[in-house]
Amino acid sequence: MEPVNQIKNERKKIRINWRIVSIYPLVLASIVLFGLFIYPTMYKYDKLDQKYPVMINRLTGEAKILTQDGWQNTPDIDSAIGKMEQYKGEISMEIDKQKEQITQNVMASVERQLDEIKNQSASVNQSPSESEFAGVRNRDRGTFSKGDSMDTVEKIMGTANTVNYAGPFERWFYGNSSVSFKDGKVNGWNNSDGNLSLK
Repeated sequence: MEPVNQIKNERKKIRINWRIVSIYPLVLASIVLFGLFIYPTMYKYDKLDQKYPVMINRLTGEAKILTQDGWQNTPDIDSAIGKMEQYKGEISMEIDKQKEQITQNVMASVERQLDEIKNQSASVNQSPSESEFAGVRNRDRGTFSKGDSMDTVEKIMGTANTVNYAGPFERWFYGNSSVSFKDGKVNGWNNSDGNLSLK
C-alpha cells in the first residue's frame, strides 16, 4: 500500500510543478510585451539640430518631424523645414511690429502727459492781465494780522490762487505766499513772495 501512496504523491508533485512551469512563459511574455508597447511607449522623441521635434517609431525606425502642418515624414523634411523657417520669420516680423507699435504708443502717451504738464504749469505761471493789476492798484488794500476774519483777508488780498483744507485748518495761497486760518480766523502766514499786506 505504501508504494501506491508514494506514487500518487509523486504524481501530484509533478502536476503541481507543470502548472508552475506553464505560468513562467506567460509572465515572461507579459514583461516583453509591456517593454515593447507600454514602456517607454512606441515612440522616442528627440530634436533635430536642437530646433525641430522628431518622433521615431521604436519598432519600425520611421521618423517624423513636427512642423506647423503637423508631423511630417522625413522625405518631406526639406519642404517642412522651409515652411517652419518661413513661419518663424513671420512670427518674428509680427513680434517686431508689435514692439514698434507699443513703443510708439508709449512715446505718444508720454508726450501727451508732458503737454498736459506744460499747459498746467503755463496756466499757473500765466501773469494776470493788465486790467486785473489796474483794479488791484487802484483800491486801498489795507493790512491784516492774526485774528482777522477770512472776509477781511479776502477784501485786502483778493481771491486766493489755491486753497488747502485740513480739518479745522485752511490755507490760502497767493503765489508762493500763504495765509493759515483756524476756525475762520488768521493764525499765521508765510510771506515767501513778499506780497502779503501784513500789519
